[in-house]
Amino acid sequence: DLTNIPFLKFIAAKGKPVLLSTGMSNIDEIRQAVSALKEAGNDQIVLFQCTSSYPCKVEDVNLLAMKEIEKEFDCIVGFSDHTTTVFLPAAAVALGALMIEKHFTLNKKDIGPDHKASLEPEELKQAISFVRDVEKALGSTEKIPTKEELELAKIARKSIVAVEDINQGEVISVSKIEIKRPGTGILPKEIDKVLGKKAKRKIEKDSLISFNDLE
Repeated sequence: DLTNIPFLKFIAAKGKPVLLSTGMSNIDEIRQAVSALKEAGNDQIVLFQCTSSYPCKVEDVNLLAMKEIEKEFDCIVGFSDHTTTVFLPAAAVALGALMIEKHFTLNKKDIGPDHKASLEPEELKQAISFVRDVEKALGSTEKIPTKEELELAKIARKSIVAVEDINQGEVISVSKIEIKRPGTGILPKEIDKVLGKKAKRKIEKDSLISFNDLE
């Protein structure tokens, strides 16, 4: 019904959110449909990327079209999945889908056109589980290390270490240091703050160098 403009206007006038599949359509037809909904006073629109094949081949899904639809219409996007897979809804969520339509049946062998493109109960549970895992994995746009990473950094990152005994008053040169684990000392990126400085006290071989060791 995407091209059934009179019907879309009738639906829009109800004032309820409109979930509109874009199966079989091109971008111009979607524009016309969205314009009709908005002209009827309804901008509560969710557009679902959809390929109307039953079942749909994975190579025909075109998930990236969701991004174009979202950009063009500045609306919530969803994914109407007619494949027999359990993982594509999760992939769609990773790309920004906020709603998923997936056909459901108790038996794929039942008579009717939709059963073979539908998921049975255990498959649906698995599909939902994948979606929930992706939702957790998406996190936020803020790039910060986790608490576990901060702890691991103390072991996995590297510090500036004395490669030999450095006596009090000696100048720290490249030949006297190396970069080794753990990461609890002076980080390698601060090497210029170490080279050329004099040792304030004796620094033993294989020990981490600290700024307190330097004049």
